[in-house]
Amino acid sequence: MGTRCYIGRLKADGSVEAFYVQLNGMPSETGKTLKRSYRTAAQIDALFRRGSIDWLADTPEESPLNRWTPGEVDGFTDPKHYLDSMGVMIALVYLHDGHKWQVSNNPHGKNAAFKDLR
Repeated sequence: MGTRCYIGRLKADGSVEAFYVQLNGMPSETGKTLKRSYRTAAQIDALFRRGSIDWLADTPEESPLNRWTPGEVDGFTDPKHYLDSMGVMIALVYLHDGHKWQVSNNPHGKNAAFKDLR
């Protein structure tokens, strides 16, 4: 499916780095893969070295680079800025807070917030 999302991680200084995912962004797909395959710092680091992808696979090498923004990683000042920066075409926003994965399925509007990914 064409459900677009961003995957981000909170850095030690409170900023967020994130990248775009073109397809399959739903929690039943991307969320499930994040929880299953990207649990350790080393796995998450490898994913962020890959950058923007078409869809998320169980390993970064299996995740095809996005043809419009291959390998790009964007920076945001903090989680609120991360959410506030999402355009209307982005359906979901994921964030690793250093301990667990979180998701916002409403990244638009004043009540946008993250909740633990189940």
